[in-house]
Amino acid sequence: MNANKKLAVNSAIQIVGKVIMTIVGLVSVRLLTGYLGVDGFGGYVTITTFLIIASIVAELGFNVVLTTEISRQSQEEAERTISNIFTMRAVAAIAIIGVLSSAVVWLFPYDPQIKILVGLGSLGTIGFSLAQVLVGVFQKHLRTDKLTLGDLLARIVLMAGIVGLAMVDRISLPAVIGFYTLSGIAHFFFIYWSAQKYYRFGLGFDFAYWKQVAWEAFPLFIIVAFNLVYYRIDTIMLSVMKDETAVGLYGAAYKVLEILITFPGMFVGLLLPVLAKYYWSNTDRFQAVFHQAFGMLASLAVPVVVGGIILSEGILSLVAGDAFTPATQALQILFVGIGCIFLGTLVGQTLIAAKLQGRSMYISIVGAVFNVCLNLVLIPRFSYLGAAISTAVTEALVLITYIVVCGVFAKTWPRASVSLVWMAVATGAMAAAMLAIPDFNVLIRALVGAGVFGLVMLFAGPSRLRSWYKIDISEA
Repeated sequence: MNANKKLAVNSAIQIVGKVIMTIVGLVSVRLLTGYLGVDGFGGYVTITTFLIIASIVAELGFNVVLTTEISRQSQEEAERTISNIFTMRAVAAIAIIGVLSSAVVWLFPYDPQIKILVGLGSLGTIGFSLAQVLVGVFQKHLRTDKLTLGDLLARIVLMAGIVGLAMVDRISLPAVIGFYTLSGIAHFFFIYWSAQKYYRFGLGFDFAYWKQVAWEAFPLFIIVAFNLVYYRIDTIMLSVMKDETAVGLYGAAYKVLEILITFPGMFVGLLLPVLAKYYWSNTDRFQAVFHQAFGMLASLAVPVVVGGIILSEGILSLVAGDAFTPATQALQILFVGIGCIFLGTLVGQTLIAAKLQGRSMYISIVGAVFNVCLNLVLIPRFSYLGAAISTAVTEALVLITYIVVCGVFAKTWPRASVSLVWMAVATGAMAAAMLAIPDFNVLIRALVGAGVFGLVMLFAGPSRLRSWYKIDISEA
């Protein structure tokens, strides 16, 4: 199977898998919000956010280094690389997630139960972290469907646990975190077993190589660390400056963001090895792939933002229940941030493919500092609404800066391969269709809107659609 067909098959599998995962995740969230309530769900969001921050710190930039290194290495060299980077991640995960986060959480003004459960949940988070470093293995071989299956397994374990607890009326925060831990362990073993089919790797202790990897990964670590600040710090700041109710409402709105941004992440993850190869070997192909990908993401981001703003109240009611609809305005604001993330994911990863992570590092630092300062001003006055504003404004700032840096230093200015006129007309028709049926179920309104958007785009003609949505990576 050639590279184009592999990409198409993987994309199809991932789309189906992500749809199933989204449904499974929504069922889990709906059960959690219904049984735990706003405050209890706020506690769950606080615990998982704290652990996610620890896992992102533990990444230390190793994920991208592994992906870019093995993309140009022989089998033997790649196995050495994977063994050493996997071992480095294991040491970092145990130290940062297992030990440091479990200790640091006691410095926060949380209920003792929250602090204890962070320690329990850290075991599952270590599993997720160790699996994450192996992503590059599947990206290189265009088998990211395995990653989708691993994610799906983890979500099914968590959902099955929650459903089982609900059936016996035993849902509680400690029990839910227990199943979260089991889901992380299951995820790790599946990904590790799947990766062994491509490379025979274990533990590696080449300390000279560790030093080399650490030096290369440091800018990426700074990027990731500061990115997590403006992705996650708002929830932690809310938990300290406000209460669990504010965290619960904001957490429900933010769950929608988390679900939607997995799609550009998945798509760009497939293209990263291709972009990295073409940047150094074929400039014309690099720019063609980049522009095609940017156009595709733009044609998704615009209708998602417009449709999401229109349907926000219905989405929250569906995802979390009517008790969480006070966060509707926050979700509408977050949809602006979602649109920026769709495009920013591609441009940011392109800078890494071009070995411009040092430039990205400074963007991340500025974005993080800006986000924290904005949260300090807005959260005390506007609570979770202020956190949403801060997220959207920061994402817009980071996207603009990414585009400028990409244009100046990578000599590639983004342009939409999809016709902006057709996209605007299709989006306007979609919005009109959704607004014309305000009393219908949110799913029906979303399906009608998507159908109208698709039909209008079809009027452009099949040949035009193929040129807009086809990415040729046959030489990858």
